[in-house]
Amino acid sequence: MFQSTPLSLLAHADKLKPTIAATDWRLDTPRHGGQSHALVMAEGSATLLLATGQLRAAAPALVWMPPGAAHRISLASGSSGTVLSLSENLVSLAIGRGGQASSLRATADRLVLAERLKDGDVQLDALATAAETIHHEVRNPREGGVELVAACTSIILVTALRLSPQPPMARATDWSPPQLLQRFMQMVEVHFREQYAIRRYADELGVTERRLHDTVVKATGRSPLALVHSRMVEEAQERLSKSSLPIAQIGYGLGFRDPAHFTRFFVRTVGTSPRRYRADLRSARLPETFAAWP
Repeated sequence: MFQSTPLSLLAHADKLKPTIAATDWRLDTPRHGGQSHALVMAEGSATLLLATGQLRAAAPALVWMPPGAAHRISLASGSSGTVLSLSENLVSLAIGRGGQASSLRATADRLVLAERLKDGDVQLDALATAAETIHHEVRNPREGGVELVAACTSIILVTALRLSPQPPMARATDWSPPQLLQRFMQMVEVHFREQYAIRRYADELGVTERRLHDTVVKATGRSPLALVHSRMVEEAQERLSKSSLPIAQIGYGLGFRDPAHFTRFFVRTVGTSPRRYRADLRSARLPETFAAWP
């Protein structure tokens, strides 16, 4: 069982102390790749660099980022908090098999941004305590450390679940094309795992489906649906290459109810099956043997 794995291989935690200058935090390094990340921010603000654009968060805030969702966190001067990097095994242990397991898995598999939380809120206090406990335990590992960190991760996930409903988006039909494109890309980053219909994106943006289509095509040369599918493929490839998750579970995490449907989608967009894609990646990583030497 992975509970016997050293905690240092399952979780990493860093305290973010206020600095005079802005600070960048990379999440796409080999050390952090393939892991989920949580930012529990007590003060200041942060900008998240995503595959499809940027999102901003103002403290007090909780940001949950599944693997590959964010490449970098840029913290404004004076910001403080904790950044957690959590392996898939640890996240799975935190989710458990209880009645809320499916809801927690859905939460863990998507980007959650909850900002400007109220000081003194029970959820905020619980978040701060959980993040501090993980930070302390990772640096001072003791017996039962994996279980304790998993329990704290569960608190963070439950809090993310409770805070995850997004506030209604302002309906602004006078957005310029760049503004509309940016908001659409931000929505895609938050909702692509839920497989929103393009009509729903347009409705929540307060524009017609035709206007959204024309704006996106003119700016990118691709349709809104093509961009959504591209983000789904990117996420699938990230999971296939950097995790040991079963292919069916990867499909479920992307909103596919049927593993066969996920496989057909992947073959249609990538040209090969998820199983073959993963096998080819692993073959390419095999070290050169003496037999291959001249």
